[in-house]
Amino acid sequence: MAGSGPRKGLQYFSLMLSFGATLVVAMYFGYRAGQWLDARFGTAPWLALVGIMMGVTVGFRHLVRELLRAEKLDRDNGGAR
Repeated sequence: MAGSGPRKGLQYFSLMLSFGATLVVAMYFGYRAGQWLDARFGTAPWLALVGIMMGVTVGFRHLVRELLRAEKLDRDNGGAR
């Protein structure tokens, strides 16, 4: 398989690290926004839970987009050889 090795492994490690950080940050900000709205409207804990779920959705959407981009780059680089 052309293009495999330490460099490719490092690229995927970087992608997973980015995904993890994005997921945690998106969940945190979703939670905080939901918590603020809960305090404002007296709906605790429902909007905080909605915020967390929105953060999870954003994190997974980011993962899918990055995986598709990485696959396209890999396919383009593999076809040029």
